This record gives sequence, C-alpha cells and structure tokens, in this order.
Amino acid sequence: GWLPEQARLLTGRTGWVVAHQQGLGKNQSLELDLGAQRMVTGLILQGGKYRDVNIFIKRFRVTYSTNGTDWSHILEENSNRVKVLHV
Repeated sequence: GWLPEQARLLTGRTGWVVAHQQGLGKNQSLELDLGAQRMVTGLILQGGKYRDVNIFIKRFRVTYSTNGTDWSHILEENSNRVKVLHV
C-alpha cells in the first residue's frame, strides 16, 4: 500500500525522496544513489498504518553496485547464500 516516493533518505536535517515508479510487483525494491562510494553501517526502517492495519517490513535483502548496472548481494558469512536481514 505504500508508494516508493514515500521512502526517504535522511542526512542531517534534510530529506530525499525517490521518483514514482510504476508496476512494482511482489518483490519491490528501492534504489538509492549516494553520489559516491560510501560505507553504509546501518538502516532504519519505519513502518506505518494503512486503514487501521500496522504495516512494516519483516525481512529484506541488500544489494550494492558501484556503476548502477552490475549488482552484488550481501552474502551470509563464509557462504554463497544471499543474506536475508530480519527486523
């Protein structure tokens, strides 16, 4: 029920919003361009409410790219399995 443009990247006191994307299926994604290579040490996920129902992400995967074309998954330690993060 949430639209991609409701996502935000907070840096200090400013926010950032993605452009609207049509046709996202069950496996939705959110792509962020940080402008340069950066070390991301954490994510904060915020749920919401839709028609009196609490909605939030329960699990997700993280992929990364330095060129926006070739993507790599974060993997389980000592494994080739994609790491699934649980909230």
